Order: sequence, then C-alpha cells, then structure tokens
Amino acid sequence: MKTCKKILAMLAALALTAGMLSGCGFRPSFGIGSFVTGESYPNEAAYQTGAFTYQADDVQSVEIYWRSGRVELVESDKAQLSVRESGGELPEDAAMHYLLEDGTLKIRFCASNVRLRVHSNDKYLTVEVPRGVDLSVHTTSAAVKADTLEQNSILISAHSGRTELGTVNAESVWLSSSSGSIRAGSLSAGTLKGNTSSGSVRIDDLEAGSADLETSSGGVELGLSAVSQLNVHTSSGRTVLRLAEGGGTVVYTAGSGKLRTERVFEQRGDLYVFGGGESRITVDSSSGNLEIR
Repeated sequence: MKTCKKILAMLAALALTAGMLSGCGFRPSFGIGSFVTGESYPNEAAYQTGAFTYQADDVQSVEIYWRSGRVELVESDKAQLSVRESGGELPEDAAMHYLLEDGTLKIRFCASNVRLRVHSNDKYLTVEVPRGVDLSVHTTSAAVKADTLEQNSILISAHSGRTELGTVNAESVWLSSSSGSIRAGSLSAGTLKGNTSSGSVRIDDLEAGSADLETSSGGVELGLSAVSQLNVHTSSGRTVLRLAEGGGTVVYTAGSGKLRTERVFEQRGDLYVFGGGESRITVDSSSGNLEIR
C-alpha cells in the first residue's frame, strides 16, 4: 500500500512538472483519460462555451477542430440547427468552445492553450450542418462520421481517427489521414484528393472528374462509377479497382508489384485497355499489387 502511495505521489508530481514546463498552464484534471493540451487559437476571449443553436442562413462555412472522441455530422434542412457534445457537466475550460463570425462557424475542442484531462466519452460532438456550405473538420484521434453530406467543399483531416461517410456530394473533396482509415459508400465530386500513411481508403461508388489518391502502406479499394481521370500512388499498399461498364485505360508502373485481373483486356505498349477504355487511370507503386475487377 505504501509503495502504491509513493508511485501515485511521484506521478502527480511529474504531471504537475509537465504542466509547468509546457508553458500552457496547469489545470486540475477531471474524468478518466489522457492529458491533452488545447490548441492555441486567436480571439479566444470572443468564444462562447457549451451546447448552442444557430440560424442556418447565417453560416456559409463550418470549421471544426477536435481532439478525441467522435465528430458526427448531421445534414439538415431546418432553419435552426443545433450543436452539442456528450459531456453536459464539463468545466468551462474543457467544454466545447464556438464562435460565429463573418459567416464562419468555428467549433473548438476546449479553451485555447489549456492542459486538461477529459474522457473521450464526454467529447462526442454532434453538429447539425446546412447543405451547400464549405465544411472542414480537423481531428487528432476523434472518429468522423456522416450519413449524408451535400456541400460546396469538404475537407476532413485526421491523424489516427477513422473517417466513415455514407453518401457524399461536393464540388471538391479532400480526405487525409495518417493511420486512420477512410471509408465512403457513395462519393460524387468534381475533384477528389486523398492521402494516408498506413490508413486504408475504400470508396464503394466513386464518381469524379478527377481523383488523386496517395498512400504509403495503406491499401486503396475503389468502385468506379464514372471517373474521367484517376491517379493512385502507393508504396507497398495494394490497389483494387472495380471498373465501370465503360472500362478504363490503365497505366501501371511498379517495382515488384503485379497486375492481376480476370477481365479481358488489350495491351498496347504500357497501356492496359479494358472495355471501351473510358476512364484514364494511372497507378504508380513501389511494391503494391494492382487488381482490376
């Protein structure tokens, strides 16, 4: 028992020292979870805290900056929309902070530049968003989920959190992650950009004017409904493409990777032509295989 007390005392001292050395100020911890330091953001005094409602007509863009837990995006046609998080009794520093300014709604994980400890279960964020806005979500380990998104532009950038989307329609879409996976059921965009390190990318039904995807060890699996130009760059990740009826013209460059398919194709030099060859496809990999279905 004495040993346990000594260890707890040492851990408390280390936590206090870390808070002092961080330059971010120390705050009493609460809940069960890892210490996090809120990002520093400008105009912090203008932010309000806690759950709130807003008028959809007042917003042209939504920016979300979140650390852990989950971000759920709920698209709505309602005139008045709501934003809330699961932890209803959080201290002010730990509660969601928000600012609506010049048509941009900014939602922050907590107060600016504070060090605190909060359980991820208390940071499940639900944001009702109107259609047709510019939407951006930036997370660390928080998962991002949306059943339907019809927006002008969409940017979702995650570190380790996974991204799970249902039906997406936007002029431009940019999805990025380090180790978190990216999933979408149906995605339609004028332009799509995606990049991951070890996280995988899977889009069941893709329609795009142009799509550029880059991974390191993460795999790529795409169902191509109607894609004019597709570029895939991988290191060791496998690429699986399900071509549309119009087929595709494929350029595949790899160090040790192989092209595998049971579909009929015609080889013209470096080109592999499937069906009518409508989609222009380039796959460049060091050791990742390419599978055409």
